[in-house]
Amino acid sequence: MSAMPIPGGMPLALSKPVKEKLPAARKVVPENSNAFEKKKPVFIENLVGPVYDKEGLEPCQKSTKSFRLPMVIPTSHIERLKEGHVPEIRKRIWENPSKPPKLTYPKIVHLIDCLDDNFDNALEELFSSAQVGLKLHGKKIGRKGELYTIAFSTWDQVFIFDVTKLQDKCFKYGLKAILQDPNIQKVCHDVRCMSDILKYQYNVDLTNVFDTILADFAFNNFSIREEGTRPMYLRSYQSLCVEYLGIGTDDLFYHPTRTNHLEEDAALFWRGPITNQMVKAIAREVMYLLPLHDVCQKALIYHFRMANLIFLDQVRGCSNSEEAETLAKKIEAEPHRVPQTVMDIFSGPPECAYCQKETGDTRKRTPKQDYLGNYLPIRIARL
Repeated sequence: MSAMPIPGGMPLALSKPVKEKLPAARKVVPENSNAFEKKKPVFIENLVGPVYDKEGLEPCQKSTKSFRLPMVIPTSHIERLKEGHVPEIRKRIWENPSKPPKLTYPKIVHLIDCLDDNFDNALEELFSSAQVGLKLHGKKIGRKGELYTIAFSTWDQVFIFDVTKLQDKCFKYGLKAILQDPNIQKVCHDVRCMSDILKYQYNVDLTNVFDTILADFAFNNFSIREEGTRPMYLRSYQSLCVEYLGIGTDDLFYHPTRTNHLEEDAALFWRGPITNQMVKAIAREVMYLLPLHDVCQKALIYHFRMANLIFLDQVRGCSNSEEAETLAKKIEAEPHRVPQTVMDIFSGPPECAYCQKETGDTRKRTPKQDYLGNYLPIRIARL
């Protein structure tokens, strides 16, 4: 029997049903079939949700709501780091990139859920501190979210206020005054949504804030000076703790979430009342903020110090008087012009003699080196 041509040049025989000629993968599907319905994403328990330690906290003898925090030993080791790569902060701020600095951190955490002596003692400690760490937890922190806990850290202790039980009273009887006190510096990591919920739900104007997420961005914006390369992402609190302080990942709390299921995955932390493991997790989210602030402060003035050294030696470092006189006249004629050596510190290649002297890093880098990968948010699963 003859065949009838079809578009594409392949003949279609009419002696057999069309159905039998189609490949198995393209068999005709009945109209009422749900074979093509979009499948829901598979939830994998061990990929998203809070990652708790198996061991809980040991309660203090004096109180059932006070716990001892485990010992933290800093390390220079970073998991999954390219061999030979040393973070910029360690080369410039650490005395020895292979030896982490001494770490001071709180040893006790208190859970406060009623207006009693523990509440008063916590307020007294916070009011006497010139600087505190601050972290808010809840459901979708923001003006339309829900605040569950507010945690403060000092150099010695961590205080977790259970807002679900204390309600607005905790702000009325002390916390609002602390948060608005211009003489108490609040160290946070990404304060944007925290200040929003405090303002529009509790009428608290958060003041005197040091945000470590911006300090890191500012430092890296000047430190990673490859041609056409600049940090594109804000980094996580955990990333800074690892790179700046040498905190091991076992001493940090992680809560992996899917970017397309943030609200669903974030709610996994609050499936019931506050447990011993949750207290430990919340404490780890705030207990490193003060030591992190100290390293960030050094990082923020690092490039200024390098530029200051150049100004100090620019004329007096000349080898002869004629050269010094010529340079002095040039400075007098054009005092507004920024020296190229100073420009190199903030935007040029890292070949400045003062930078090399401080860091011991004399390598010439190329734009081909992978730096941007280190600035991607970590522990986010896209499923």
